[in-house]
Amino acid sequence: MKKDHQTMSTYDPLPSMGPIKRGFYFLNKLLIYTVRYLTRPGYLFTYITKSLDKDYKETVRFMSDQTFLDTAQEKSTIRIGDGEFGMIIDRKNIHFQAADPILLQKLEELIVNYTDQSPYLLGINPPVVIPNKVLARHDMKFQYMQQKLGYRLYCDNSSHYFNASYFYLSNTAYDFMTRTSLDKNVIVVTNHDNIKLLKEKSSRFFNQTRSVHFIENSNQNAFSSYDQTLQEILSKAQENTVVFTANGPAGKVLVYELATIHKVLAHDIGHGLRFSLREEVQESTINWEVVRPYFLKAIS
Repeated sequence: MKKDHQTMSTYDPLPSMGPIKRGFYFLNKLLIYTVRYLTRPGYLFTYITKSLDKDYKETVRFMSDQTFLDTAQEKSTIRIGDGEFGMIIDRKNIHFQAADPILLQKLEELIVNYTDQSPYLLGINPPVVIPNKVLARHDMKFQYMQQKLGYRLYCDNSSHYFNASYFYLSNTAYDFMTRTSLDKNVIVVTNHDNIKLLKEKSSRFFNQTRSVHFIENSNQNAFSSYDQTLQEILSKAQENTVVFTANGPAGKVLVYELATIHKVLAHDIGHGLRFSLREEVQESTINWEVVRPYFLKAIS
């Protein structure tokens, strides 16, 4: 049954944590990050000072969800979150993708080069505009601290961004895919399990498309087959083609190069595809009741 994503229930993993226990929790987190960045004193200084600033938030010019949906008919979409900022800043692997130097270079490039004139839209997670003291009350401060600093270090704050968590809300990925694939030739790049479910539910997802082609990628280190995947996409792309990717950081680079070099419309759906296929809502990813007022205030 469909639910309006605005009425989605909230999630607070530590509802009963007292102030003393919470204080020790934050100090432990701060110690972990201090040790991690000892070899990068500039970043470490910024991380500590911003972590201790209870009012620290970033200023992001968000577009409304409706503007995002309308613009995505003509522009590609890429979501940037903790995985991408973490890989760029830490230069380390994440649990499903090795930190290939070319991948890191292209991830940084697609963020730094982004402007309102780009042929793609860039998504940022809305909690970066929320003060630390508010995030801390909901155990979200350290979850988004690196994303705040990633935005500060790499993003153009004069450009507009969409809500990168949009596809994690109820029905949004499904609605977006059916809307943007209408009367188009569709190519989907994702893992075996997602493809299996998509084929089973193709009448629901792709009943108004011209054609559908699936390209299977591994759950692990999808970037290792990047060149092969890109060539297969280009060999299958026709007029009025749209590509949907759900294969981690590799998919974001795919969308970037398809949009900027090959002029092919592409969308980075990510985990939102899995949630739609299983009719799940990822409530733990974002506490929308807390985030929504700040997101709406940041729309310009």
